[in-house]
Amino acid sequence: MKKKNVIIIIYPFSLHKYLFPQYELNELNKNFIIEFHILKNLINPHFAGSNKSNLIKKKNSFEFNSFNSWKNYLLKKKNFYEKKERKIIILNRLHLNTIKSFLVISFIKKLKLPIIEFYRKGDFPQYKYLENNIKYFDNIFRRINNLFDSFKISIFHLKFLTINFIFKKIFFFDFEPDYLFVSGNINYKLSRKEYKSTKLVKYHQQDFSRLLEIKNKKKRIIKKKYALFVSYPIRNEVNDSLFYKTQFHLTSKMYNEMNSFFIFLKKKYNLETVVALHPKHRKNTKLPYLSKLKHYHLKTLQLTKDCDLFISYASTALIPALFFKKPIIFFSTSEMEASYRTRFDTYLIAKILGRKVIRIDENFIDKNIQFKVNKKKYQNFLYNYSTFKKIQNIRNYKIISDFFSKI
Repeated sequence: MKKKNVIIIIYPFSLHKYLFPQYELNELNKNFIIEFHILKNLINPHFAGSNKSNLIKKKNSFEFNSFNSWKNYLLKKKNFYEKKERKIIILNRLHLNTIKSFLVISFIKKLKLPIIEFYRKGDFPQYKYLENNIKYFDNIFRRINNLFDSFKISIFHLKFLTINFIFKKIFFFDFEPDYLFVSGNINYKLSRKEYKSTKLVKYHQQDFSRLLEIKNKKKRIIKKKYALFVSYPIRNEVNDSLFYKTQFHLTSKMYNEMNSFFIFLKKKYNLETVVALHPKHRKNTKLPYLSKLKHYHLKTLQLTKDCDLFISYASTALIPALFFKKPIIFFSTSEMEASYRTRFDTYLIAKILGRKVIRIDENFIDKNIQFKVNKKKYQNFLYNYSTFKKIQNIRNYKIISDFFSKI
């Protein structure tokens, strides 16, 4: 029997249920021994008590409260597995935004364990790539707005830049991963410029890979025609990142405007709207002012596959809708557009996909919904940010397993 090698996932937050399908860990677990090293109390103690919904405990997950306790444990594990002739691969999910994060990566590099990372700049168009296509003054305004949008985020960025400068420019520490998994042609080009000594590996954006599993499923969750609204996390349920504080949050006024729009869809197009909750929502959450609508948890991919109209924001939730060529509605309000980042993302993604943005706080009764989609623009977007032609029918866990077996 072939010996299983070991994947140790360095994770800075609590262990949530949705992580396992997202990273296809149940499939990977058939070929590897998987351990979670939970460093939330060490790296992000201010987030340790947040977002306690959908938490799970696994016998192979271990929490550490100090750097020394983790360091001694990893060293012990390394010696143990080396005696059994098993390789250890580190899958790093830390951001290098604290001194302790640098210490963790430094120690892993000292042990000469291979470090794997996923390209974490997102699956959507990056400002760095698009700046040449943005009007000069608009770009200047965006930068100033981002600087003052949130005092806390500005402090966070200053801290991040200072720590990175000290470790990388003064001490010349090399913190690049050995291998970087990247999805999409444009993300690949960007990462090639950013990571000079790292080997790049092509894989899918996580949702895209999981869609390959369900694309041929014929059983529907909802038999009749419907519109699908994919929700955004509620502020008091999610606090995994300072970045949530810089984005818009739904207010009672916006929920009422959304409700009016959903009633309009029912009357004009006979489409009942259902809600797909964000994975970070609690299972039995009902969105305020939308409690009469049917809510579903962890069913977004299948619901997207069978829906007749997809309603959401400019987020990675769009990937399944693009994959299944669904008509997408980008909606906006004056409150949403008060956030420059939200306004920019919404109108930019809509333009790239050939979609219109509907202001639901204005008179939309006479506007016709755009049901026809530009399949070529949808497909180009997926190839640019979510997948590659050569691997488009291969699941991520197979790509990762094959690659890891060669390390």
